[in-house]
Amino acid sequence: MRANEDDDDVRAWVAARDIAGLESLLLDHYLALGHLTCCSIQVGYFIDVDGRAWSDDGTVDEPWMTMTFLKAVGDLLASDTADARAHPWEESSMRLVRRGDLLVMEDVHGSGSVSMPRVEVPFHELVEGVRREGEVIAAIANGLRLEIERRRAGGADAAVLARLAVVEENVASAQMVEELERLVARLRSPP
Repeated sequence: MRANEDDDDVRAWVAARDIAGLESLLLDHYLALGHLTCCSIQVGYFIDVDGRAWSDDGTVDEPWMTMTFLKAVGDLLASDTADARAHPWEESSMRLVRRGDLLVMEDVHGSGSVSMPRVEVPFHELVEGVRREGEVIAAIANGLRLEIERRRAGGADAAVLARLAVVEENVASAQMVEELERLVARLRSPP
């Protein structure tokens, strides 16, 4: 997960498991940003293949985009041979192809440049890793949702309420939390 403050060029990626349970502090961080927008809140999967980074900070984006990756992996789990698309970052055109126990992934930018080169990975191993991290992300989103509700109930001025709404809309709405939980639950299904 990342909180991005372009005005001050503050960019920090934090592993979801390192902030799980610290949703109050994460919300404080978002609320303290000088310019809080949808682009301030980013979530994604950093995937290593054979000990080398396959994805990076340029290939993850807003939470709803990450959900397209979760959906694609879940769709592939439902079939032995399948082809799925995901858009985990703004200009992504990721293709995922399941070939039995292997998953072939590639992301080619609309310009034709390769963003993430073609790789083959063990399918069920990737599913398990995506599921585990997805559960943590869903728990954080739900924790943020509950913290936002708590702060609203405690009373807040209009400026804070507006900022809470930005966080809620982009990562912690009840609808988004339910969808994240549903997508992750699909990954628990036996192959």
